[in-house]
Amino acid sequence: MSYVTEKVIDWESGEGKFTEEKVLIPATSVKGALAHRTAFHFNKAQKVFADKIEEQGFCQSLIQKGYWIPDHCQKFNSNKKEDVLKMIAEGNPAVRTLFGYSANDEDGQRGNVLFSDIFLADKDKNKQKLLNHVAIDRFTGGAMDGALFSEEVTATKEQFTLNIFLKEDVKAEYLQAFECALNDLCTGMLPLGGGTMRGHGCFNGEFYKNGIKHEPEHK
Repeated sequence: MSYVTEKVIDWESGEGKFTEEKVLIPATSVKGALAHRTAFHFNKAQKVFADKIEEQGFCQSLIQKGYWIPDHCQKFNSNKKEDVLKMIAEGNPAVRTLFGYSANDEDGQRGNVLFSDIFLADKDKNKQKLLNHVAIDRFTGGAMDGALFSEEVTATKEQFTLNIFLKEDVKAEYLQAFECALNDLCTGMLPLGGGTMRGHGCFNGEFYKNGIKHEPEHK
């Protein structure tokens, strides 16, 4: 197991040259994590909680708040818990507006938020660590024969910038949920990448909105 690296092209005086391998944080990974956390914060703000799913008229209240019935639910049943959960997750209006949704027949929409890939410094300039692991035999509680493996991680204090471009005509409640998700990323509450349950992928930083440092609202 290891992190992702890629070579990039540097242009100088009209000539392109491949660089050494750089550590890559793909924009799609960042987008996916922020989309899930944005859905969480929007649901929280709209008081859409799991213990209300089976309440009478809950689906109708979701529609009034802008939630969509997923297009692939041909026979949507408001009394079926699985269908309601799909409506909350896939039909979340903040996620659909900000991050878009997949095409269905002639339907489909690109997101209103665009992310850039992140390339850290050359691989050799980052501090690598090799972590050894062993799988646990669930029956004996001991080490499982032949299940040793290693994991290579990079530990760096290098600062980097993630550029995010957002259309201006986005509803305030959608934007607020997105900003809460960004706050979680900057405070280490939203880890990225693999091994997050082992403490990997935690960051700290700050984000700027139109060049002005954003101060989170504590509620």
